[in-house]
Amino acid sequence: MKRFLCLLVIFLSGCATVATGPDFTPAPPPAQQEGLVYFMRSPLVVGDEYAVGFLVDGHKVVELYSKGYSWVHLPQGRHNIKGQGGGGKMSILVDVRPGETQYVERLDDRLEGNRYVARLQVARPQESESKIKDFKYTPALPVPAASEPAFPVDASKATVVLYRSSPSPAHIDLDIIWSVDQRTVCHMEDRSYTILSLEPGDHEVKVAWDPWRRPLFVDAYQERTLKIRAEAGQTQYVSYRITGRDGALFGTDLVTEPEGAAKRNLALATQIKECRR
Repeated sequence: MKRFLCLLVIFLSGCATVATGPDFTPAPPPAQQEGLVYFMRSPLVVGDEYAVGFLVDGHKVVELYSKGYSWVHLPQGRHNIKGQGGGGKMSILVDVRPGETQYVERLDDRLEGNRYVARLQVARPQESESKIKDFKYTPALPVPAASEPAFPVDASKATVVLYRSSPSPAHIDLDIIWSVDQRTVCHMEDRSYTILSLEPGDHEVKVAWDPWRRPLFVDAYQERTLKIRAEAGQTQYVSYRITGRDGALFGTDLVTEPEGAAKRNLALATQIKECRR
């Protein structure tokens, strides 16, 4: 009988684990030139019992269960916030301003077809200030200071940076697959990059979506190819651009970017040092 009841609860609610810990206490004010960012895991409509991680500029700072919260102080500027686990992954860009408070909320409540999907949003302060008082606290790790990407040093080779970009509101859950000269080099999610050392000469770069998961007959999900000429001692930046809004994929393009624009993009991305192949 007990087993039957547990299975019934799992079927109805996913047996989601509710966060435990201290009751809500306001975070201390940030230092000058910093802002305060709260992370919130809102109650699940349905879901699993696993925690979801929150990452800031590629660094995991905390894992939260349903109705859990945490906070960090961040330097002013734009930061890449990612959520991972619990059946989804996503990222958004958050503009942090000195002395201001923002709330980044993970929800699993949007119904698409016959399943609920996760989303990440910057929530309205008026609503969040009231909601977060019922949440439980989990301490977050400090965010390390930003550092420049480590580029290979080999004057006889060419350096090629492969980068996946998307606009601030857009999130496309599927990974893309990078290939160079018909050899797969990396699976990559949004706002990520990897650095390759290639022999000088002509190369073909290709991006494809997972063939078993992408929608058919949608032009934006078709393969994109780009021919590049790699020169010894030189660095090229190849960007897979995604255009869209609110998770909708409107278009894609594979282009080379000038160094200035590329470095601004890379500052908001996570480096993949060992690509999944």
